[in-house]
Amino acid sequence: MDKSATRQSSGLLADLAAFILRISQGSLFALYLLIVWFSVFLSAFIDNVPYLIAILPVVQVLTPKLGVDPYLLYLGLLLGASVG
Repeated sequence: MDKSATRQSSGLLADLAAFILRISQGSLFALYLLIVWFSVFLSAFIDNVPYLIAILPVVQVLTPKLGVDPYLLYLGLLLGASVG
């Protein structure tokens, strides 16, 4: 795989993480709800496993910015993908 393609895809995920953080305005509760409902909606159209693999790096980018344990957001991600 070309290094420029990898850099572009990781940039897209970082941009998505920044967008989600901007919408939640730094509130952990709003971020949790946003991840759950975003996951419910998207996993209704996208298969669960590829969706989770694509969004896990986004959660990994978000948690250090908020200073929280990532397992809470992982739980929201899993719950939303399972319901969807």
